[in-house]
Amino acid sequence: TRLKATLEVVFPEYERIFVQITKPTALAVLKEYPCPDAILAAPKWQVMKLLRGTSNSHLGVERYDELLAAAKNTLALTGTDRVLKDEVPMLIELIETYTAQTDQVERLMRATLDRTPEAPYLLSIPGVAPVTAAVFLGSIGDPQAYESSKQVLRVAGLTLVERSSGLLKGQKRISKRGRPVFRRHAYIFAVRSVRKNGLFRAEYEALCARNGGRKIAALTAISRSALRLMFSIARDRRMFSVEAPRPVQRARASGV
Repeated sequence: TRLKATLEVVFPEYERIFVQITKPTALAVLKEYPCPDAILAAPKWQVMKLLRGTSNSHLGVERYDELLAAAKNTLALTGTDRVLKDEVPMLIELIETYTAQTDQVERLMRATLDRTPEAPYLLSIPGVAPVTAAVFLGSIGDPQAYESSKQVLRVAGLTLVERSSGLLKGQKRISKRGRPVFRRHAYIFAVRSVRKNGLFRAEYEALCARNGGRKIAALTAISRSALRLMFSIARDRRMFSVEAPRPVQRARASGV
């Protein structure tokens, strides 16, 4: 956000050329040439080499021409490059640091996940990535310690509570009295699972049809369904199946 705010002043056309400025090529070019004057002063071969090297030769002359034209006709505020030219590279270094730290944490999460008995069962659910499974188990601990999925929803802050004030009387919303990281990852999984051919696509479309097309509400409901599914799979230590397990199968899986 800080990088985008700075670019609005220093080089507002950059986000039109690189829509996703956190991609490696966009960050590398911006770090090396943080303002229009830097692009104009750099030899063409030098910028081209950077573009091709960081994009695996996917970008070349066409992208360079876009950068050059934008730099020549920029709407950047006059004099801002002298004041903010050092801020852009520093912000990019911060992004690179956070990215490296996130990667390290995710590697540790995956290594820890490999030592948990529930891991292969959770990963059998379509769309559940190692980080999602690690966050789930790290948030609830031992699935056998819970009597029902309602307790898991409470940990995530996804239990429903009733609003009873003014015009909203009787309407329900999620409590958010839980672990925000757990809740966020449940939502991210819900977003992945409602894409075309996703696990919860049909349920998502049905929810949107019933609630007047309110997508956020539908995704929240999918988040709840996803956590219930993950809890059931982890507790029973069974592989995912489209068909719901029979009571006898569930009892046998849980050792009863």
